[in-house]
Amino acid sequence: MRFIDLHIDGFGRFHDFSMTFDPGMNVIYGTNEAGKSTLHTFLQAMLYGFTRARGVEAEHDTMARLTPWENPEVYSGTLRLEADGTIWRIERDFHKSRDSFTLVNETAGTTESAPAAKLQALLGGLSETAYAGTVSISQLKTASPSGMSGELARYITNMNTSGSMELDIRGLACDEGVMEVERFIDGAVLAHMGTVTIIHGKGTGLLRNAVRQRLSRMKCIKSYRSGLYGEGEDGVTIVTLK
Repeated sequence: MRFIDLHIDGFGRFHDFSMTFDPGMNVIYGTNEAGKSTLHTFLQAMLYGFTRARGVEAEHDTMARLTPWENPEVYSGTLRLEADGTIWRIERDFHKSRDSFTLVNETAGTTESAPAAKLQALLGGLSETAYAGTVSISQLKTASPSGMSGELARYITNMNTSGSMELDIRGLACDEGVMEVERFIDGAVLAHMGTVTIIHGKGTGLLRNAVRQRLSRMKCIKSYRSGLYGEGEDGVTIVTLK
């Protein structure tokens, strides 16, 4: 996947601003306060959106700090990217009263009905934490963020010749594990995977039971079972998708 270009309607200091990326490495440079960090944050926000702080802290979070200087009502932009020969356009409106997200397949001329799941699949399941610690490291943050090792372990998938795909959620709380499984299954469906493996470990069985309870309510699941000898037995759940 590569970025093609971006357009900022309004985001921090930028207003009606466009940038095109050449194939290969692109170096963005400028003097202090030229807006390099703002562009860096814009790219991440276009891919993952903003996670709002709660209560009074929301008045000073990243989304609030980057409210457009010129016209706060115009807080939006687009990012075009290419993946496997297909051109996609991400459109986001960050204004708190609208907060919209659209994903357009420009090659096919269609709009995705489930944009979040499709974009997650295009990103290979890479979480925002892993993205911020590997693909996109901001200034003064070269140290790995807390939890990034776990994120990488969960999101780096093992795709072998049989077309299998694995998600490792060992060590997560039940609600966190179930959320990871939901995102993982959405991506697997969009990637047309037939069978996937969820590694939850044996332990007390609470995480396994929570995962299987959620799987039983997902319409895209054909069946699931414990692993056989050599597959992980009760420490894994093998899922067959419809």
